[in-house]
Amino acid sequence: MANPQMKFKLLNVSGFAVAAKLILECLDEGLYRARDAAKKVSLRSAEKPGYEFSREYVVCGAI
Repeated sequence: MANPQMKFKLLNVSGFAVAAKLILECLDEGLYRARDAAKKVSLRSAEKPGYEFSREYVVCGAI
């Protein structure tokens, strides 16, 4: 069985690659790309492959 920490790193890298590919495909097709980020940590991870902050908004959900 793979080391859990290594497995997380591999998943993180592959997730980054998928996000970057999606951004490039959207740019090629002239589509607007967006990603929802309700938390600051989600925003930081979205900015790494190239998503840009647009605006803040109110999030409603279970507490």
